[in-house]
Amino acid sequence: MRDQHRSREELINDVVGLRKQVEDLKSTAVIRRRVEDALRVSEERCRSLIEACPLACCRLDPSGDPQLVNPSLIRLLGYESRAIFNDLARIHGLFISSEERSRVLDPQAAGDTLQQIETHLRRKDGEALSIHLQLRAVRGLTGALEGFELFIANIPALEAIPQH
Repeated sequence: MRDQHRSREELINDVVGLRKQVEDLKSTAVIRRRVEDALRVSEERCRSLIEACPLACCRLDPSGDPQLVNPSLIRLLGYESRAIFNDLARIHGLFISSEERSRVLDPQAAGDTLQQIETHLRRKDGEALSIHLQLRAVRGLTGALEGFELFIANIPALEAIPQH
């Protein structure tokens, strides 16, 4: 036995120390589970808010591919479902041309605050939709570009509603 040279008191102290480590790990696991649950609830609330928002908005990856799109934008561009939008937008792109995408999603020009930009998005039927959008760059903790958030400022259906 490798612990024969150690006193009984040293062995007991080791066992007590190990039990303390196990309790600390259990406590940490409980805290982590609570944090994960709170994060999940928060994520669900944010997703629900975006899904219910009447304004068209989306989040794009740095190359301009949609990551998160709300139903208002899907309808605005003439798609019947999110699945059809996802399939066609990844093939043809959200913008009317790659040049337009590069102009709008310029990482050097995009700031961390909303900027108003006029652009043309591609509808399902291939036609260009002239639109004013608000854009901001999304950066990670290190400052690296994670993508872009777009908010459509002039949804035709909303502009037709009389203001009181």
